[in-house]
Amino acid sequence: MPTADRQDLKLKAIAVVTDFPDPGTLREYGYLAMADSVRLAYVLYRRCDALKYPAIVYYSAYANCATPYSEAKVYLDAGYAFLGANVRGSGASEGVYSYYQPIEAEDGLELIDWIGRQPWCNGRVGMVGASYGAHTQIKVAALNPAYLRAIVPVAVEGSEYRDEAVVGGMFNAGLMAEWTYKTQPERARAGIATRLAAGDQNCAGGQAEQQRNRAYEQVLEHPLIDDWWHARTLDEMAEKITIPTLVIHAWQDEWMRPNGAIRLFNALRSSHKRLVLQNGPHRISRRDVNIKEQLRWLDRWVKGEENGVEAEPPVTILWEVARSPDGVSERPGWVTRYLSWPPAAVKWKSLYLTRGGEMTEEAPSVSDDLSQRRYCYPLGTAMFGNTEQFALEPSSIGSVKYRTQVTTSDIAILGSPEVTLYFSVTRSDVDFMFVLTDIDFEGNELFLQRTVLRASLRAVDERASTDWEVVQSFERVDSLVPGEIYEVKLSLSAVGHVLRQGHRLALTVMAPNTIPAPVWAFAPYPEASLISIHHSGLHPSRIRLPIIVGERAQASAPPPGALVNQPVRISRESRAEPA
Repeated sequence: MPTADRQDLKLKAIAVVTDFPDPGTLREYGYLAMADSVRLAYVLYRRCDALKYPAIVYYSAYANCATPYSEAKVYLDAGYAFLGANVRGSGASEGVYSYYQPIEAEDGLELIDWIGRQPWCNGRVGMVGASYGAHTQIKVAALNPAYLRAIVPVAVEGSEYRDEAVVGGMFNAGLMAEWTYKTQPERARAGIATRLAAGDQNCAGGQAEQQRNRAYEQVLEHPLIDDWWHARTLDEMAEKITIPTLVIHAWQDEWMRPNGAIRLFNALRSSHKRLVLQNGPHRISRRDVNIKEQLRWLDRWVKGEENGVEAEPPVTILWEVARSPDGVSERPGWVTRYLSWPPAAVKWKSLYLTRGGEMTEEAPSVSDDLSQRRYCYPLGTAMFGNTEQFALEPSSIGSVKYRTQVTTSDIAILGSPEVTLYFSVTRSDVDFMFVLTDIDFEGNELFLQRTVLRASLRAVDERASTDWEVVQSFERVDSLVPGEIYEVKLSLSAVGHVLRQGHRLALTVMAPNTIPAPVWAFAPYPEASLISIHHSGLHPSRIRLPIIVGERAQASAPPPGALVNQPVRISRESRAEPA
């Protein structure tokens, strides 16, 4: 039952203080009016004393306005107040929602300013959050709120188009449908239900008036990068951020490419910034190692504690984060640190694709102009949601595969492998998926990374491209002429992986998957085609690998299934029953 209702006209805030089982903690469900009178819903947790605390804010589109005590407690125990808030048009917040709406920045600025002036706050505010809650941090921090001291975006994209919604120029139907019609509305409704059960009746009317999420339709209305996308692109906001920023991301994030997080890190103008990269899925914020890094960062830059984080190298790589045998925790096999991205130790190694299905250091002969391999589009694909999906091998008539020789020593790949592919088709377009795998000495195949691209959107954005990443512009369609040979150059999604001695690296070219696996699924180019990959001296298809010279595996290889979001395809020989 509510114990108190109050309205602060000066600050335009309405709060409902409710009973809470922890006698030392106050929980407050409230609403804060923005400049246009739209009210954002929030929940506040703070200690029941007269002290002033630094505050942590989680601002997103899910159930943040009803964040449970169990999630806030880690910050309360560390000496912070915690406030979770929903963006306008989501959860119990009023207003109309639009996909990654630009107004979230101005709303967030007002929210931070209000928090910093509260009697329970000492004027020092930090922001945390993953996915959507990471996106909002970048937008808000770009406006430089007076009270904001540091942010910690986890699992964050740089470009909603390139890294998430229209990856490779193809509508990511699986992701957009899952998010628009299931993930976002279900979580938002759960937050409303929590508030209603706690005695907040203010959100009942707002829920009835709230319009449905139209993100799926909005993305379909903008198939190329235009002003609508530019207004939502974090890459174009990061250079305005000057406060300390810790970016955390996983290579195999099933929702968004890791390259966007890296681009954001490089674009930041803060003199104190850090990038933590690791293998794994979208939900990595609850990993013990990441919680520890977040709190150290917040304690240094929000609390002001002298804990030495600023003296540490800014780029941290967690290698082979694996589930413990009991499945309770996930720990890295080893950790390396570098002064920049890309690390100065990275050296690029070119491997040429051959008609025989090899990747070799030897450049092809100039006279070998008939060296081709063909496959039928779209008859071959792969899925990565779990080991059962990945066990289904792509059809050999619908894909082509290239392998290195068995390695004689460990090879540490760190960065975005660059593919240059010479190809011809029998239609005016085609979709590619490139899959990178590690084949062990028994023939078992470990998924490392995938990247997709629509051939007609292959044009490179020279201004956005860097020494570590080729970036497509996605601003115009360049249709193909059947039979002509074209060059496509692209960067695969970044990855950190040690190819152990005795293993082989494989690159498979195929059609993108159209079934969610586990989230991504693409609306394909519809016409069947015969694809020819060229390997001659005139058309030297190849891959360039970013290799950390001298780096070796510092732990035993994890068993199959221990690396989250990295399914293993067990070889037929390994599956065979003993005689």
